[in-house]
Amino acid sequence: MTLFKKFADSELSPEEEERYLNKIHEKHYDKNLSSKYSKLLEEEHGVMRGAGVTNTGKPTSKYRRLLFGSILAVAACGLFAFYFLGGIGNGLINQTDRYLTASVYQNQESLRGDIRSDALRNEAVLAYNSGEMSKALENYKLLENKTESDFFFEGMAYMYNNEFKKAIANFEGITNDAFKYKEEIKWFKALCYIKSDQKESAISELKSLKSWKQEEAASLIELLNK
Repeated sequence: MTLFKKFADSELSPEEEERYLNKIHEKHYDKNLSSKYSKLLEEEHGVMRGAGVTNTGKPTSKYRRLLFGSILAVAACGLFAFYFLGGIGNGLINQTDRYLTASVYQNQESLRGDIRSDALRNEAVLAYNSGEMSKALENYKLLENKTESDFFFEGMAYMYNNEFKKAIANFEGITNDAFKYKEEIKWFKALCYIKSDQKESAISELKSLKSWKQEEAASLIELLNK
């Protein structure tokens, strides 16, 4: 049982409660932060360290509860900033990376029967779907008479291989407005633009989405505009 769980146990006597609170305070919180919020409690709320002490000269449980609560509030704000506002890292990049690493967008072309089924293409598809992007790229590069779908999934392999500029080049080479992966191209191209620090281009692609990933696109646009 952790110190926090022990402290939360309603069966603790006042002496045990004080002892666990002391341990939590000493183990988990920096002394400088403690001093800062001791001063804040005194100046803004009139709660002084000497306002109540035990017979051992230590601050009372009430005082420690107030100080502990202040520190917890600051810690909560810090966690909120870290996870939702970017914190130490970059919120936009973190969210983009989550979309990129969620799962590989599977290539089902060989199962649809709408392209020539040869050994080289099948090897490329198998490697791609298994997450072996370097091997997939080796096979895609050797393909002759590539279809639009070949160019698309080769671009996807570049993207998953963190070669974002090459991925963009593949996506931009597909100009057929009736291409079945048109919306997917916009989305994945936008992710590549973000990773290439081309924010305006990313926003343009995200805004052009009409039927796919619109909620996620809105979230990224909000981060891009900050």
